[in-house]
Amino acid sequence: GNLHLNNISSSDMDITMTSGDAFFIQVNTNDLRIGMTSGNTSYTGTVTDKLDVEMTSGNLDLDTSSDSPSEMNVEMTSGNATVTLSEDEGFQIAIDKTSGNFNPDSKMSRVNDSLYQFLDSTVNYSIEMTSGSFSVNIR
Repeated sequence: GNLHLNNISSSDMDITMTSGDAFFIQVNTNDLRIGMTSGNTSYTGTVTDKLDVEMTSGNLDLDTSSDSPSEMNVEMTSGNATVTLSEDEGFQIAIDKTSGNFNPDSKMSRVNDSLYQFLDSTVNYSIEMTSGSFSVNIR
């Protein structure tokens, strides 16, 4: 099935889907949890505090460029994920991957094989992936 939500604000959101398509447009929340078995999820809006994503497969497009989270943890088995973050806030991403592709924005610098940074910051994000593709865009 398909789900479309527009212009919603909530202190906490928990999205769990087995398959199908879910579109969240101009959704604002403090904490966001996304659990995906497969399917397609598109989210545009703000996540001010904590973002947790667990995905087995599927496609995730998450744009929080207007206000990026202060904490992000992603666990993915496979699939494709693209996250767009604000250029107004610095962060570090620790990546732990078995295989697959991590595609950082060209504005990010590589600290070592498993750590990438944008500006100076104490905000730390974590990505664990078995396979698939994870891209970070900065806007």
